[in-house]
Amino acid sequence: MTLVRSSWADEPVVVGKSLELYWEGAAELPVDPAGRVLVKNDARFLYLAIDIGADWSDDPAHLDWFWFVVDDGGDRAITPNRDRLYWDAGDLLVKSYYLRPHQWTTLREVSPECELARRFEESPAFPYPHRIWTMRLTLSELGIDLSSRSVPPVLNVGFGVGSGAPAIEEWFPQNVQTDFSDLHQIVLRTRPTTTYPPGTEGAVLAGVGLIPATAIDGGGRATTDSRYALAVSDSAFGGALNIIGNRATLQYLWAQNARRYRMIHHDRAANTRGPLRQAWVNYRWDGATYQPESFGPASDDTYPMTDPSLDYSIDDLLIRWNTNQGYRAGVHQLEVEFLRPDGSVVAAPAQTLTLRLANAGPVVELRRISRNGNPVRACQFVEINTADPSLEFEFLAADAEAGLAECGLRARWGENESHELVRRSYTPPPPWDEAHVIHAPTDWLPPVTCAYAFEVSASSRITDGYAPSIRGRTVSRFVTVVRS
Repeated sequence: MTLVRSSWADEPVVVGKSLELYWEGAAELPVDPAGRVLVKNDARFLYLAIDIGADWSDDPAHLDWFWFVVDDGGDRAITPNRDRLYWDAGDLLVKSYYLRPHQWTTLREVSPECELARRFEESPAFPYPHRIWTMRLTLSELGIDLSSRSVPPVLNVGFGVGSGAPAIEEWFPQNVQTDFSDLHQIVLRTRPTTTYPPGTEGAVLAGVGLIPATAIDGGGRATTDSRYALAVSDSAFGGALNIIGNRATLQYLWAQNARRYRMIHHDRAANTRGPLRQAWVNYRWDGATYQPESFGPASDDTYPMTDPSLDYSIDDLLIRWNTNQGYRAGVHQLEVEFLRPDGSVVAAPAQTLTLRLANAGPVVELRRISRNGNPVRACQFVEINTADPSLEFEFLAADAEAGLAECGLRARWGENESHELVRRSYTPPPPWDEAHVIHAPTDWLPPVTCAYAFEVSASSRITDGYAPSIRGRTVSRFVTVVRS
């Protein structure tokens, strides 16, 4: 078993480009004697480059192949219909699920945001033309949550590569088709190597997840550049929030013998102020694996300060604040004070971090479907022809607390067929918090006689510092359309 620690992608990796352009500093997993696998990740994607220097013949797609095996859940045992392999089906990235050792399902689609490119060219490691695959997989596709408190960001993986000429068939580890006990490990990064862009972090409370403190306005909403690792616009906060400390300040305070700290919470609407008491788990790297460590307040409401030189799955984490538990929507503020073992205060830069909390998410209603002014109810048969294809829709989408990110109407039918009828997205400046009652007549002609699900979906501008929106809702109504 080989362990490799991923490198953070400071900019999104463009799949299909030369390895010289986006892969500098990538972590490397040897797959001897065939070649190597390069690994990067950011807040949304895992990026892989399978660089096979041993394959110097440009064979057709069906003769050159790779497998990327993922142990979903990390239990090192084959779990039917859960553990999976990703592979190249004619330059298309697909997946199959393990049923048992040496048996898999037929191919399944992957998330639409996943990408694959197959190339034959030189690379920095092998200065002659050879086979290379580059790909990106969404972290959600892989079951990874960078903000998770219970599961460190570790993937148990295996690889297989093959070629018609020269004849190659290599597996890493050798028994990956039948046994997961010796899978390799990829340890993902949880945030950029440089923490936040220079000059954007707060003096003490550096930020929330991937969002630097200076990207949060006085009303507690966050806006980042559209090219940043996490792009948000006028977003409130919700869910479990990782409050990150400023590394340089923490190092200075540690040198001044600060060993404990107290988080102060102010609910501005209620005008209450007091200690913030939370419990969480973080994972410390011991040189071989992550070991869980539990944190919680002492009777004096202080938390133990960790040595800033230690390596945690979430570095410089001061508190994990579960805002779902008893905290009302509105503006809240956090401050922190540091203490020596004797209880004396260590002077730190003054800072108040202001956050607007919202957790309810959007209200969504499909109020009416009608044809020629007549209502169409759930499960009703409705006849449509080319001369008069129109259906009318009325739906509501609203979020009074945070504001909507987007809302829309989509028709689904058959086997994974769909058509988007309406889509509206938030455009600054605010507000976009009012209810959107949308009347949507359409001349779209359903293509076949079938049962159609008409879905209204909406997402709110609520972030946990790792995902652009953590609150969404979908409602649907099924109608059988008869084409005539």
